Amino acid sequence: MGHYVTQTTLCRLLCLLASLAMAGCDSPNPAGLNPFNGSPPDVGTLSRLSVQDNQIVDAEGNVRILRGVAVIDPLLWRDYRFGSRRVGEGHFRELAQDWNANIIRVPIHPDLYASDPLYLSKYVDPIVEWGREYGIYVFLGYHAHGNPITLEVEATPWGFDEPWRGNPYNPDRALAIDALTAIVNRYHDMDWVLYGTFNEPAFISWRDWRPVAEELVDTIHEIDPRALVTVAGVNFASDLSGIAADPVQRPNVVYEIHPYPWVSDRWMSVVDELLESYPVFVGEWAFGDEHAATVGGYAQPLIDYCDERGLGWTAWIWDHQWTPRMFAGRSQTVLTEFGVTVRNALNETATQAVLAQKGTR
Repeated sequence: MGHYVTQTTLCRLLCLLASLAMAGCDSPNPAGLNPFNGSPPDVGTLSRLSVQDNQIVDAEGNVRILRGVAVIDPLLWRDYRFGSRRVGEGHFRELAQDWNANIIRVPIHPDLYASDPLYLSKYVDPIVEWGREYGIYVFLGYHAHGNPITLEVEATPWGFDEPWRGNPYNPDRALAIDALTAIVNRYHDMDWVLYGTFNEPAFISWRDWRPVAEELVDTIHEIDPRALVTVAGVNFASDLSGIAADPVQRPNVVYEIHPYPWVSDRWMSVVDELLESYPVFVGEWAFGDEHAATVGGYAQPLIDYCDERGLGWTAWIWDHQWTPRMFAGRSQTVLTEFGVTVRNALNETATQAVLAQKGTR
């Protein structure tokens, strides 16, 4: 459960004007070109993924462990970078080559998605294409929070700061269906794109959330029956305890948990039980800033647990402003302790994968 750090509207506008005046190799979608035209060189094959028993596998049946980072909302990443680099190809080169990430989580906030009818083409298309080019799976997560039945959602004091429109995590069910329909219609033939139904259900029981989750999965699968889809637990995706007795009755579903430091260690035993039958993905984890914890007391045990169980994860968040931060400043060259921990873990995963591959030859 990450946070967005605000600045004044004046600062936003000044920085936006400055960024628009800048040109460079990392400018997204230059000249308004469709990023899906042409054929940039692939660095590897991103096979379509599916669920097989309790694992995620590729089209050849090989188990795939997805690990990477979450980035900020694409609209803000491109247009509201406050003097730092806007989203560009260089970010993906860095994530692929320096961090060895094989997945990025892209949070699509309901408020921002609804603010621009061209949201997907302007802000998401380039990210999806750069993911393909650099061999990174793109996890498009619909970033709603709260209760989609009662519409209860946590307070966001910054929710009216431009460009937000008052309800950043809007849990409205109809909006979720509309957004997921548009998203999957646009990317359904792109094998490297995965979908998240609803980021953090809250103020709702699993019993009440499960039928809604199935409706959202159906929305996706009616367009792309092969799509890999995540369903998050309740209490801000921290609680999967109701699933074993009352699972989602749909194929190609991965359960998602966000075990932040405030979550009881009991989450591991719950996941162990689920792993007997279903795949689980750690969709967000972090420490630092408002999530006080240590490497030894929180991060390393979580990383080790995921290694032992073969769980994938995306750490929140690869940014210098949104929190918990992986970068200490706008230049995004100095890492926080959290950033160092995540990068080291990703590189260690890549090293172990290479060694394992050599051992099979």
